[in-house]
Amino acid sequence: MLSFTHFSALFQADKQGHQQGYENMLCSLPAQPPLSHVKDMSCLPLPFATLSAIIWHKTQQPVPYSDAVFLMESYVRAMSHDKTIPPLLWLLEHPPLYTQGMSSLEGDGPSQTGMLPLYKSGRGGGYTYHGPGQRILYAMMSLSHAHHPTLTIAHYIQWLHDWCGCSLAHLGIIAVRRGQQSGLWVSVGGVYKKIAFFGIRMRHGMSFHGVSINAHCALEPFRHIRPCGYDGQDITSLSALGRPSSLRHVDDALLEDLRASYDALSRKGQHPCHIIQQTSQACPTLSSILSRA
Repeated sequence: MLSFTHFSALFQADKQGHQQGYENMLCSLPAQPPLSHVKDMSCLPLPFATLSAIIWHKTQQPVPYSDAVFLMESYVRAMSHDKTIPPLLWLLEHPPLYTQGMSSLEGDGPSQTGMLPLYKSGRGGGYTYHGPGQRILYAMMSLSHAHHPTLTIAHYIQWLHDWCGCSLAHLGIIAVRRGQQSGLWVSVGGVYKKIAFFGIRMRHGMSFHGVSINAHCALEPFRHIRPCGYDGQDITSLSALGRPSSLRHVDDALLEDLRASYDALSRKGQHPCHIIQQTSQACPTLSSILSRA
């Protein structure tokens, strides 16, 4: 069974730059790790461990990027004025497009104009591609020191990486962060390929934007940009790696890890957190989310 301890050791070996150590440990695992679940998530620090509720909202149809940004900004604005509004974890897809983050470099953008729509985003990171078959997870929550005196943005970003990395381990993928570089990478024949992208934005102590995980999306569009400054050839997906790749598989793994984290905290005597599950066919409105919270 692929335990969280083993996953953490792989992460630490990679983080320290010990490539040979990483490869040796990788070879000690089954060629195709079983679809096992990490049982003890208590060692993953939750940036919102004291919450009584969190909203888990899934939208079925692809959401235009501008609509998603409008909802995120509306939600964090509402949270900043009403401290009782719970954080929102929003799962969705986008129609095919490129986005340009705040750290984008000239020359990393689309190699040809007019290939796909390009949206200049306020999130962190560089250029990337979004499209059907890619699970987008937008996390809207307060990271203010009033609620979390010891929490830093770096802690929060690391927690996002750990959470998604453990969830990918459920699907037989060992995906690690390379040093302090953003994103999760998989070693494929000795070559690192990126499978998950991270880009957040902070505003008045509120975090939004988040993560994209390549499930069964097209990889060709990545080859026309330098995603987050890297070669567009060095991108992979769950389907390309021969692993379970439906969005349902990804969602179930993420949700189970979130539940396991809170269960571990409950066993330690902390008040349990209620995960409010919602669905919508198209892009929801702020009022439709809050009315069901």
